[in-house]
Amino acid sequence: WSGGVTALSFASEGRLLSAGTAGLRLWDPQTGQHEVLHPPPCVPMQVSADGRRIVVGCKAGGLGPSAGAGVAEFPEPPFELLVIDTSTGQRRTIGTHGTDIVSLALDPSGELLATGDSNGTVRVGRVDGSEPHLLVGAGGLVMSLAISPDGRWIASTAGNDIRLWPMPDLSRPPLHTLPHDALL
Repeated sequence: WSGGVTALSFASEGRLLSAGTAGLRLWDPQTGQHEVLHPPPCVPMQVSADGRRIVVGCKAGGLGPSAGAGVAEFPEPPFELLVIDTSTGQRRTIGTHGTDIVSLALDPSGELLATGDSNGTVRVGRVDGSEPHLLVGAGGLVMSLAISPDGRWIASTAGNDIRLWPMPDLSRPPLHTLPHDALL
């Protein structure tokens, strides 16, 4: 199958997920059959370690009829950030990370989410959609993110740089939400 796949990951029960300019698809590797979970385009994508949670950035409503035939061009933001439960099919949108999503990462539990944007801001928070902490100064478009297996570090890439960030204390409110006096 061709069609601009930019991310692959195994979901629960050995099924394969593909994301890219052809949308988000769930495949049965035994039969080759698939179902479209979201219309194109959908990038980036991450799946929890147990394969039961997908977090993916998709164009709201897809590209529509103006996309024409063949492979769609690599999509530009804005994106909706979707969380999909692969066992129930339930889906919800996270609006607190914005729509300029270039990269994302999940921790192994699938509970913590980091997103990167084109301006060099990394947002880190819980998948429940609560207000994320902002890590500013990644050095430009954040092409890739990773959360360490122990949840203590976030790595980001921008340009030729790799930056390591300590995981913010997510039990405390993000600094940008504090009243002026409390911040000082």
